[in-house]
Amino acid sequence: MITEVINFISRLAKKKNIKIVVLEQEPTKLLLDKAMFFTLMKNLLENAINHSPFNSEVTIFLNNQYLTVEDHGSGIESCNLPFIFDKFWRGPNRQISGAGLGLSICQKIASAHNWRLHASNREGACFHIDFRASN
Repeated sequence: MITEVINFISRLAKKKNIKIVVLEQEPTKLLLDKAMFFTLMKNLLENAINHSPFNSEVTIFLNNQYLTVEDHGSGIESCNLPFIFDKFWRGPNRQISGAGLGLSICQKIASAHNWRLHASNREGACFHIDFRASN
């Protein structure tokens, strides 16, 4: 499934010479809505590519408990982290077009699957999906 999303978004990655690396720790099988998961991954990867510098990497870590998408961009200002999943929210000085719905949609998809999605900063922005039920 992740390979399908990578193939779909590869043209955008090639424009910036960004390599998408998948590190799978173990074969992963999840019960999920395929179309919704495709949309979630497409949005996360598209954001990661758009916010990454040219000639860099976007990394996907995957196992049976979580999935992480990490870029090597400038990250998310800590004062903006509480707002990034809000509908129509767009970061200040944003130069990439869009309505500000992508991350809100990702959050809804994660919630529909009883997953937890959150963002943080490491070398760049990091989006982490915990597949374990958050009851």
